Amino acid sequence: MPQVLCTLPNASTEISGVKFSVHANGMLSDEISDDAAAVFASIPGYALVGMTAADREAAEHAAEAAKADLLARAAAIEFKTKANWSLDRLKTEVEAAEVAKAAKA
Repeated sequence: MPQVLCTLPNASTEISGVKFSVHANGMLSDEISDDAAAVFASIPGYALVGMTAADREAAEHAAEAAKADLLARAAAIEFKTKANWSLDRLKTEVEAAEVAKAAKA
């Protein structure tokens, strides 16, 4: 399972529910799922660790596919998204909008 290295300043020991520990180059996550790694890898300042180039490319494609799916779901309920949202933020906002729309129905 992959790990993620966070090189952002002031990174915490827990980010989005994932435990991180001090590393010479930043903060290193515990081992996480491929899906979680793809989400982190889509954010500037995070890099995948312990993966081959092919694995890294697959994770990037998975993140792109997840984003495309979320954008399609947003369009289906006529929810406007922002281009600068991270994949995690996009997922949260679309899911909340879907719940709100279902509650109105």
